[in-house]
Amino acid sequence: MRMGALVAAGALVLVTALPAAAAGAQPSAPALGVGIPPPVDMSQLARVDPIPHPLARVSRSRGCIDGEPGNTADNTIQAEPWGQQRLRIAELWPFGRGAGQTVAVIDTGVWPHPRLTDGNRLVDGGDFVSTESGLADCDGHGTLVAGIIAASQDPRTGFAGVAPRAKILAIRQSSENFRIAGGPDGVGDVATLAGAVKRAADTPGVGVINISEASCSAPPPPGTDTYPALHAAVHYAAAVRDVVVVTAAGNLDPEGCVNQNTPGHVNTVVSPAWYDDDVLAVTSIDRDGSPSAFDVHGPWVDVAAPGTGIISLAPRGTGLTNSIADEATPSRGTPIQGTSFAAPYVSGVVALVRQRYPSLTAYQVMARIEQTAQHPAGAGGRNDVLGYGVIDPVAALTAVLPDGSGQTGAAAQPGRLVLTPPLPATDTPRLVALIGTAAGLGTLGLTTVVVFTARRSRRLRR
Repeated sequence: MRMGALVAAGALVLVTALPAAAAGAQPSAPALGVGIPPPVDMSQLARVDPIPHPLARVSRSRGCIDGEPGNTADNTIQAEPWGQQRLRIAELWPFGRGAGQTVAVIDTGVWPHPRLTDGNRLVDGGDFVSTESGLADCDGHGTLVAGIIAASQDPRTGFAGVAPRAKILAIRQSSENFRIAGGPDGVGDVATLAGAVKRAADTPGVGVINISEASCSAPPPPGTDTYPALHAAVHYAAAVRDVVVVTAAGNLDPEGCVNQNTPGHVNTVVSPAWYDDDVLAVTSIDRDGSPSAFDVHGPWVDVAAPGTGIISLAPRGTGLTNSIADEATPSRGTPIQGTSFAAPYVSGVVALVRQRYPSLTAYQVMARIEQTAQHPAGAGGRNDVLGYGVIDPVAALTAVLPDGSGQTGAAAQPGRLVLTPPLPATDTPRLVALIGTAAGLGTLGLTTVVVFTARRSRRLRR
């Protein structure tokens, strides 16, 4: 998130530093160029339906994750996750634990795990998949994400969410375990994602939205928008409702994000991360601090956080898990990894920043997260691999920045993107939902959710 439209022409190339404009100023129409998202068309917001309308012909295609032994709690976990240690999460809590903050998790739903339901902190935000609720999670992915954000502390291991007193608004937007009659497994698309974003943004008290989903597509022609309604929805959330939208920056996948991007060249566009003026896009690092092998690089990458060796709440029961079952390993599960699980670390930090600095706008909060990150080499202290670098939550909560928010600073010169030829026409845009780890995928038309996690692998093995 660089609010590029507030700086010079070409700023929506999405590669430069922070604006030196007045706090709270909103983007103006940018000068378009190759690879630049067009200005948001807010008339598209009328196309966004924030009311869940379960599909009349949707049905469960197979059993939920609780039927597989690899999804049970793992009592062999003995210590807090390395990512929690790396980010020094316990050092944040003297400044706040997220009390009074609500984070909307748009995902596969969130199961009522006791470390989320204590203190009435888990709220049903609606079901865009079927006729159940946001508290139904057949896939497990949303529960893992929510645990990283807001789980209360496990006394045996020390595991906890970043903001363990924050509320979670659970919106079920996608699932691999449902299908429309006659179609393949998988329900949820870009239209329902846009609707879920607007629904979350309009819910009183929501200050953060976590989207661990992404659409991977060929670069569109210059000046055109891949998903204009989704663009309008995330802009509405940030600019109108003052909500910080945190999204996964994307994973490489043979049937989703096919081609890696290189500096100055974009082969694959990832949305909603592409709408970088209005979202905070998060990529993944490994335990040694290096970028994860599955990361999609790009000018939309803002910051990085731990995304491998993940420990979170077991999708059923009362314990923790470091794996989730797929068809290849139903008894022992697959390790949890992906930019899906880096994003909730950042969402938790955003909740703490919003608690500590309640006067900051959504754009100022995003700028603060960026400016206090551990900057890599690159123009303006960023590059297309790690963005502004690995987040530094302690600095985000304590640093004294030029105007108290991180909104000001010397602007670097914007770069220019050159798009390579579009991907083959047969490689249609899809929503790679749950862009976490290698796992199952299901398609449902042009913009259908492809469930892509470590849960169940049907046609894909990494």
